[in-house]
Amino acid sequence: MTLTSPTRTDPSERTAVGVSRPGLGERAAVFAVIVFLIVGLPLDWFNPPVRGQVVGGESPFVVVVFLGLAGLSLYFLNGNWHLAWKILARSRLVVAFHALMAASAFWSVSPVGTARRVVAIGLAATIGVHLLVRFSQLEIFRMISWAFLGSVLINLAFFFGFPDLARTFDERTQDFVITGVFSNKNSFGQMGILAIFAFAVAIRADRRRRVVWFGAMLLALFLVSLSQSKTALATGGMGVLMLIGYQVFRARKTMFGAVWLSVVGGSIGTIAFTVANLEFLTGLLGRDDTLSGRVPLWESVITLLSERPFFGHGWAAFWDGWFSPSHQIWIENRWLPPSAHNGFLDLWTQLGLVGFVLGVWMFGRGLRRGTLHAQRVPGIYGLWPLGMISIAVVYSMSESSLIGRHFFWTLTVMALIVVDQPLQLLSLPTPARSRMLAAAKRRLGDSPS
Repeated sequence: MTLTSPTRTDPSERTAVGVSRPGLGERAAVFAVIVFLIVGLPLDWFNPPVRGQVVGGESPFVVVVFLGLAGLSLYFLNGNWHLAWKILARSRLVVAFHALMAASAFWSVSPVGTARRVVAIGLAATIGVHLLVRFSQLEIFRMISWAFLGSVLINLAFFFGFPDLARTFDERTQDFVITGVFSNKNSFGQMGILAIFAFAVAIRADRRRRVVWFGAMLLALFLVSLSQSKTALATGGMGVLMLIGYQVFRARKTMFGAVWLSVVGGSIGTIAFTVANLEFLTGLLGRDDTLSGRVPLWESVITLLSERPFFGHGWAAFWDGWFSPSHQIWIENRWLPPSAHNGFLDLWTQLGLVGFVLGVWMFGRGLRRGTLHAQRVPGIYGLWPLGMISIAVVYSMSESSLIGRHFFWTLTVMALIVVDQPLQLLSLPTPARSRMLAAAKRRLGDSPS
């Protein structure tokens, strides 16, 4: 999604109205911040964050590097703020959600921790806005795909070169699991899911390098299998099936129903695969039959929702160690869960009923508008936002790590913003597909409801 003006050239290569094309310095800075959001710094790899911390726990040096990279992004966005405000004005729910997170610092049980984490999350989202304003969709996914390919190769090199460091002891299973350069297997699997998604988009968007991206996708699949993360395995499989289904129903008026059935079915399937104590699943994955600890955990969390029902305990303040509101949950669940392992349940604990409703509304509207976007915009450029939002919702059913200082949230925010924009502001891959878009507009109407 890029703000564009009429031109005879390939629309996928256009940049924003009145905006010069990004130079080498800006491209290098953006690429560096994407890699940082995906895998962090080598200092993170050898000194993982303290268990149970969502965003904090990094060394001061890592924090300074992140602020410096984010500052560069803001610097290059300078002079184009009117375009950023223009697209954000059309994504009011995304803005309201971040504003609620920021406001929660005033009633948080850990105000400083909440403020620090909200700033980090806001900067990660701002980087997504920078990408949308300054680069075309084709350029965005080229950079993202190269960054993920580099991240995949880094993890493979770490796995084969430092096998002892690439493994982490899992207190729940009392066994070592492969985590690559990350501190836990779920973050490792999350990186693999996003890499597969980025490569799938790049195969369609960057056809000159589709052999490279197909090979990269196979490597990412190998990493997901290494992670042994049930959530990653389930979400990856469900994501592929949903994208296939969306393509089949794309030209039909019943597509929105198909999307909801896919998301609901994918969510139920992910939860079942993740927590069900079916003998063949536990035997396949070498796990015990304790429901992965999630069901008892969810029961413990639900009993505490009534403590601050409307506005919660503040963002990232509920799970903050033995002296935080989660201490009772840690007593009942001795494996010390760092989150509720359900994104929507954690919304309630941190932002209360208000935050839960706002989050559900934001993603629900994103699915609705993403469906219209997929029907009106041909090719992969119309399909990727809906696919990204669907994966985010399904993943959140058994994990709470969607919203954070990482590239998963950056990409999700980008998808939510894209589907809110009017069609005349979108870039398309070829003039021929622009004619297809005009026909789709005549058939389906002008503006999303």
